[in-house]
Amino acid sequence: MPEAATAAGLLEERPESRATGELRRIDAQIRPLSGAPMVALVYRHLATIPGALEWSWRLVEPAMRAGELQRQAWALAQDAVIPHQPAIPAAALRAAGLTPDKHQRREPS
Repeated sequence: MPEAATAAGLLEERPESRATGELRRIDAQIRPLSGAPMVALVYRHLATIPGALEWSWRLVEPAMRAGELQRQAWALAQDAVIPHQPAIPAAALRAAGLTPDKHQRREPS
């Protein structure tokens, strides 16, 4: 029986709060190495499969400790092309309770 699952029940996950032993130790390493306050869903999902998180962490940990995974992720993000999105009509924003000062687009400096 899954510890937790998405609303659709498709991807089980083990909440961080339920990690014990080796899984807790791995979670404690993942957070600072990934620069995130929580363990990513992919790792929480792997933790629902006996031995999967431990196995995959042995493969991924050296690249994360060396910073290579992070460098590759930043390179992919830097090269990503995000198409321009059309502006949301002001009437739709007002209907959502947003005023112009709350949704002003700020261009990068």
